This record gives sequence, C-alpha cells and structure tokens, in this order.
Amino acid sequence: MPLVNTPVRSSDGSRGSKLPRAAGTAAVEAREGGLELRIVSRVARAMGVALIMTALGVTAPAGLAAGASVHARSAGACANQRVVLGSGAEVFDAFTLKGGISCGSAHALIKSYLHRATTGRGCSGRGTMCGYEMAGGWWCSVPGYAGAPVDAGCCHSGPGRLASCRPGSAGFTVRATSPPPGWHALLHLTAFELPDRSISCASSAFGRGYTSCSVSTSNQFGVPAAWMEAPRVRVCTQREELVQPEGEGSACPAFALRRRVILAYGQENELGGIRCTSAVQGMTCTFISGEAAGKGFRINSAEVVQVG
Repeated sequence: MPLVNTPVRSSDGSRGSKLPRAAGTAAVEAREGGLELRIVSRVARAMGVALIMTALGVTAPAGLAAGASVHARSAGACANQRVVLGSGAEVFDAFTLKGGISCGSAHALIKSYLHRATTGRGCSGRGTMCGYEMAGGWWCSVPGYAGAPVDAGCCHSGPGRLASCRPGSAGFTVRATSPPPGWHALLHLTAFELPDRSISCASSAFGRGYTSCSVSTSNQFGVPAAWMEAPRVRVCTQREELVQPEGEGSACPAFALRRRVILAYGQENELGGIRCTSAVQGMTCTFISGEAAGKGFRINSAEVVQVG
C-alpha cells in the first residue's frame, strides 16, 4: 500500500506538501511541532499542538516574514515562552516580531490562540489554517501545509477582517524551539530529537497516547523507525515496513522531520502514558503504566530493538 505525498500551493504561492497518508486507509496521523491533526475518513479534526504537529509553519498568516532560526529573538529581544496546551502537552515558542507589537502582547496573543486551538472544538470547521479572530482586531492561524518554516502567527488586520494580513500590518510568528539550557523538570513535548540530531520523535496524548521515532533524515522513508500505542509496539528496519499493514492500527513513522527541538541527554519526556529518555546510546521510550508497563523500544541511527 503506497504512501502518497501530493504537492500543494500555500497562500503565498510557495509549494508545500499534503500530509502523507497510506492510500485506502480510513485514518492517518500527521505530526510536527505545531498543531496535530488526525484525518479520519478525510475529515480533519484538531487534537493539540504537536502538527497540522505534520504541517505547521507559514508564511502564516500570509504576509508575515517567516523562517526564524531556532533560538532567534526579534529586534525587541522577546524571550522564548513556554505554553501549556489543552492536551496537557507543552511547547517552547521563539518569536519574530514585525511592526509595532510588544513582546508582552505577542506572548499573550499566542497563548490565548493556542489555548483556543487545542481545547473545546479546537480547529474543527476552521480549515487547515485553523484561523481565529482575536481581541483587538488580531487574526491568528497556523500555516496549513507541511514543511512550513514557522508554526503559527498573528497579524493586526483590523476589526472583523478575517483575511490575510494587510501589507505593512503589525504581527509576529512563532516557531517551536528547545527548552532552555539547564531545564530539569519532566517535559511534555509533542516533537523532539536527540542532541546529535540522529533520531526524531513525535508524541501525542490523543486516544490511548502514542509515540513514534525514526532516523532523522530528509528522506520520508528513513529506517530504523518505531511506533507504540498501548499495548502495541512496532519496530521497522526495512523501508517496505513503513506503510500501514492491513488490520493494524498504525505504521512506523514516514513523515518529514523538523529537526529543531532538542531533548538533551538525560532529559525525559512524558506524554500519553509514554516516557522517552534521551541518552548517548539512543532514545528509549516505554509505557509507564498498565499491562504494557516497561515495554517499548530503544532506537539509534544503527538499530531499533524492542525492550521490556
């Protein structure tokens, strides 16, 4: 069953790609550092911020400059901000400002927007860009296509204007970045990778919770790779295993990797009942409770094995 990855054109004319899906399957998940969508029978339902966690970055909203570096700060020296999402996940955002907006206003706007996008009806009925009109004439959205350079943005379009940012209007974009140096608390990230950038992972609290990891490469079909959702664990060592088998709940990951949020050696990330630990030897992910507690996988660039 082949994966299809169809190019699409974003609102600014650049080309991205639709989320990869296994042809003929009823459901497929895409992830990426931003919002996370689950496409069920081709109807997208927003779950939480991790992609649309696999399409978030824009030019979004259209008209804002995109492409902030991982640790970039704006001319106003905005500090990065930790935001807790409706799913219990968290994201550390780096800001790039444009025009007359303060860091405090940008921090408050993106926090409010991400809360609305990940609670209640979330992005349901709001298209792939999940646009919301915010207080004070602001309009916030996510990019709406895979491979975009930022995760979300807001622009001042004037009261009632639900369209792209006007040329010259104030605004900002955010991009997920790594936790600050020396962070020791348990993390709840939806996307992360080893410090040597050899392995990238995505986690979600949706449903029973799941985590997937694979070799960090621009090749969407990189192996080794692994996927787990209680009580199942699947490891893949051959490219042919990256498609979803008939009768199985999910394939090993086969999506573009973002390479931007580092889980430092010794740090732990827990989401959806799965804990992952970063180490020089690789990433180890295990279930933390239930009948499958202790089971999982360990993966590095050379191999992937089941544990427990």
